[in-house]
Amino acid sequence: MTEQEFVEKIEKLAAEDMKTSGILASITTAQACLESGYGTTELAKNANNLFGMKTTLSGNTWKSVWDGKSKYTKKTNEQTKDGTIYVVTADFREYPDILSSIKDHSCYLNGAMNGSVKRYQGLSGCKDYKKAAQLIKEGGYATDVKYVDKLCSLIERWNLTRFDVQEENMSINIIDVTNASKNYVPQWGNAKQYIGIHYLGVAGQNNRIDADGCGAHFYIYWDGTIYQAASLDAILWQVGTAGYYTQKHKYARNNNTIGIEMCPKCDGTGKSAEDPKWYFTTETQESCVKLVKYLMDKLGVGADHILRHYDVVNKYCPAPYVTNNKYKTSWTWSEFKAKLGSTSTPTVAPSTPAQTKTYKVGMYKVNCDLHIRSDATVNSKVVNTIRDRGEYTITEIKNNCWGKLKSGAGWINVSDEYCTYVGVVATANKPVPKPTVKPATPVYKVGKYKVNCDALTIRSDASSKASATGSIRDKGTYNITEIKNTYWGKLKSGAGWICIDKDFCTYVGVLDKHSTVVNKEFQIAVKENGIRVRASAGLSARIAIGSCPIGTYTITETKTADGYTWGKLKSGAGWIAIECCVRL
Repeated sequence: MTEQEFVEKIEKLAAEDMKTSGILASITTAQACLESGYGTTELAKNANNLFGMKTTLSGNTWKSVWDGKSKYTKKTNEQTKDGTIYVVTADFREYPDILSSIKDHSCYLNGAMNGSVKRYQGLSGCKDYKKAAQLIKEGGYATDVKYVDKLCSLIERWNLTRFDVQEENMSINIIDVTNASKNYVPQWGNAKQYIGIHYLGVAGQNNRIDADGCGAHFYIYWDGTIYQAASLDAILWQVGTAGYYTQKHKYARNNNTIGIEMCPKCDGTGKSAEDPKWYFTTETQESCVKLVKYLMDKLGVGADHILRHYDVVNKYCPAPYVTNNKYKTSWTWSEFKAKLGSTSTPTVAPSTPAQTKTYKVGMYKVNCDLHIRSDATVNSKVVNTIRDRGEYTITEIKNNCWGKLKSGAGWINVSDEYCTYVGVVATANKPVPKPTVKPATPVYKVGKYKVNCDALTIRSDASSKASATGSIRDKGTYNITEIKNTYWGKLKSGAGWICIDKDFCTYVGVLDKHSTVVNKEFQIAVKENGIRVRASAGLSARIAIGSCPIGTYTITETKTADGYTWGKLKSGAGWIAIECCVRL
């Protein structure tokens, strides 16, 4: 491959990467040329590693697309402080293709930390290649004093900025965390006609979809970091009526809406959506505008199809944009929409939901994992799940699109999103396949449960539709005093209900008589000023020492109160809200 052929190949991949990373395609291409010798190095040829990325890099604390296992071992030169060169054997990252190498390199540049700040702060979104090259050098990427000059020289030699101009309006940094939640996506086939804006419902940060399919495609943290939790093709439970909200929008539904969750803060109790002290950080809002513009361009959606959850059903969400009181750094909804422009969707108005079609008894082929319910409604109990993509006989239609299984197992939704009609009811000459269903739902009991996930939402009632009152983030052990709706457990502390399904918790024994929480010591990092240390667990407790200094602290015990998980500082200074810190 000639140098020009290499440049032409890499600049197209770098332009694709720029759409999500925000790093100039010219910079990525120039670095690839310089560090791989136009693709001729041993690492480039044998491991698709264009940038000399080792298996351990900056503590591996940044989000990476590398699988964490594939490696290529080779001898490499190292240098002492006095300039003496010596040879060592080192492990380097091996990638399945060149694009993965480029994306991982961008993940590093966007995520590597230097203490409490990003090492290459300001690189993503920088439009000046000379400034971008300088930011990389100042972040400690290379010791070569001529590194910036070398990059700029390559960019100018090959006219690499032409791809920066072409893709300028598409640059955005999105961190892919879809693998963590992909098993919880309830259905597929999103029509992608609307974008729904939400807030998390609890003062905190999270980027996971609930086990029952409730959640959003994207989550935006306080610092503006954007996480993608689900494919755009996923249908998530996010803007539906849930059986008790009132439908307001004529067309927007779960099956044609992409959801964005903005992580909020709250200076009040946060127990009600109407609390006037909910707010978004400026960084969260600016990133949301950037993400929405990116999706509008990608999906062909106009500003008239950007909706609040509140515009679809009568749910008070997102609170800061329904209250519209501009508390602290929050904008109003009108101000948010104004930043998107006034474009309209250049498509024919969507048809009414699939439920308007008339379905009939007969044979249906199931095209996805499909819940069997106790009655003909989405709010009825899930009794089993069909997973074999088989054909089933439906003997009765109810509520337009719900079919009763001949086996007597229950009801399934036979709409076109989930099933395909294949013919009349089977006769004696055509045997009816027996449903292959998920084993019966396990029976849960009161007792002690260990939380296994990083963030488990506490809700006001035993339902994923109930309002969030807090979250558990310490992976501790909790006493459950009551079971409701199969797998919802009531916390002995009175904080609310949690899902104790095996995907989130493990039963470890009978109830403790006295203590609410059993914990091992763990460490947290306080990364911002203004976090209060209180004399006991709760927002109403006396402030013990005012603001907690930025640093690392050891937690010896946790309790849940007022919608937060409170950690007891080992120093004895008091209690601190875990959600406001980073668990190490």
